Amino acid sequence: MLLMIVFLFLAAGFGAFLLIYPGMIESSVRYEHPDREESRYFFPETYGEAKTHFLGFEEVLRDEYETVVHDAFPVGENEELTIDGFTAEAAAPERTLMITTGVHGIEGYVGTAMLDVFFSEVYPDLDKETTNVVLIHAVNPWGMAEFRRFNENNVDLNRNFIGDWEGLDRELNEAYLEVNGLLQKDRPLRQAAVEDTGFMFDVLRHAGIRGSDTVKDALVTGQFTHPDGVYYGGDGDEESTVYMKKRMEDVLTSSVTQLVYLDIHTGYGPRDQMSIFNTGQDGMSEAEAMEAFDYPLVFAGDSESFYEIVGGITEYLYVLKDKLGAETDLFATTFEFGTLGDGLLGSIRSMKYTVDENQLYQNGSDSRRTEVITRDRYMEMFYPSELEWREKAADDFVEASYGVLGHFGFLDR
Repeated sequence: MLLMIVFLFLAAGFGAFLLIYPGMIESSVRYEHPDREESRYFFPETYGEAKTHFLGFEEVLRDEYETVVHDAFPVGENEELTIDGFTAEAAAPERTLMITTGVHGIEGYVGTAMLDVFFSEVYPDLDKETTNVVLIHAVNPWGMAEFRRFNENNVDLNRNFIGDWEGLDRELNEAYLEVNGLLQKDRPLRQAAVEDTGFMFDVLRHAGIRGSDTVKDALVTGQFTHPDGVYYGGDGDEESTVYMKKRMEDVLTSSVTQLVYLDIHTGYGPRDQMSIFNTGQDGMSEAEAMEAFDYPLVFAGDSESFYEIVGGITEYLYVLKDKLGAETDLFATTFEFGTLGDGLLGSIRSMKYTVDENQLYQNGSDSRRTEVITRDRYMEMFYPSELEWREKAADDFVEASYGVLGHFGFLDR
């Protein structure tokens, strides 16, 4: 009798939890942009706003550069979704600064904002007499417009820059094959409380059986076996990749002797400090890079938290340089703005929000409330709504830009 009472009590408590939990989450994660008048810089709310704002930079460039070329490359069936680029040619070119945004579509919103910061705070001190400027907006325009990390074919473009597709071992990510049941569920999302508790149990189970490193490797490396899964690298060059490979080749085969390439991303790393994430191919250790750039957080090849990916855009630039035999002095890196934190809880949340969003995209949801929660969580993971975060991101971008560009002699001061 006592056991029956305890069971009924627990069942009633869990039932109440299922009823209350979604409302608690929904109110705590509801996504709302801050008042624009309170921000020093422009943070767009739609792809259209971002594109229009980017195109406005042409006038700024023409004030300093005699030759400025704009090109728009439509991706997919909607001709309004374009990769837009500006190339500003210096009078006596010695070096090129190349910045890309939106390789992971939704991350292009912070990317656009950082270009606004660039023109306000860094561009005035750029040595424009000798520096070409190449700016690429929304490498993944569909993903940006749809607020997704992946593109119209569910491809992660930062795993799609493969130098040799014929030689690629598509089953290289054995970890993904081992934990695929955790990362890809072929069913609609259910009630949020059920999904959250179930996911935590699954993570603990997989980590206990295979180790936490296996789960991490399954995600970050990239995979080429499950087209409907997360971090899918594709089966050949995507349209955006073809465009970017050509732009990179043009820069590497130009007459300049130096190229600095900055790719802007959000999501990974501590929430309160932007990371400079090097490829490990530049020859600098973590300590050397931190000293050279006078910046407090740099990940290099010898960093404890450094990880390698397959098909990354910055890594590909080094591959292309070697393939072309280019003598250009190259430094390619990622400016990564952390959002959920770099601890265990932040990593688990990042994994869950990524998996949930993909499951929602692929299979829908049985609950409208769960759908709203999933989308809001995903937005916060890649485009935090907190004004304080956005302002700190801008300050970090300025500090890192001056550190990198100053070290390589791109500034006129």
